[in-house]
Amino acid sequence: MARPREFDEEQALERAAVIFWRQGYAGTSIGDLVEATGLQRQSLYNAFGDKQGLFSAALAHYRARGNALAAPLLSSEAGLPELREFILASLREQRRLDCGACMLIKTAFDPAMQDQQIKALVHESARMWRVSFARVLGQARQRGELPPRGDDTTLANYLFTVHNGLSALERTGASMAEIEAALDHAIATLRHAA
Repeated sequence: MARPREFDEEQALERAAVIFWRQGYAGTSIGDLVEATGLQRQSLYNAFGDKQGLFSAALAHYRARGNALAAPLLSSEAGLPELREFILASLREQRRLDCGACMLIKTAFDPAMQDQQIKALVHESARMWRVSFARVLGQARQRGELPPRGDDTTLANYLFTVHNGLSALERTGASMAEIEAALDHAIATLRHAA
């Protein structure tokens, strides 16, 4: 019979996700993960298999964290104000954890993307966000917040790009007021897109 785990898996995944988020997959060693989680190597291997297994679990944990942050977007009433607040909330979370950008985007530029499983996880997770944005934009269109005609998928891709570009803007010294002004300009652009 297998012994029960003697550690809090959620807490270990939270700590692993943050270290992967800050340092990237390639820049994070097993030693870093041992130090961040407070677990022994063998406990990590027993629980997650290997570094890639732990990264996959940490990425799933990151997605769950994002889903909780995005809960207001799930409402059938969600529209442009909720998208705006979600983007600002995610930027605040990146700042709080000193991670600098979305974990998916950072991983997309990591040598880890040569691994097909990690690449598939990143692509699917990013696609999920763009689909969510498109759904909310479609709801906003139905309520008259956007012009009656337009391609919600294209606008969602644009908003996903803006969202991640705002992280770069902040990391290169822009103030929060400048970031909010840029976001507001992007949302105003959506209101006139056909």
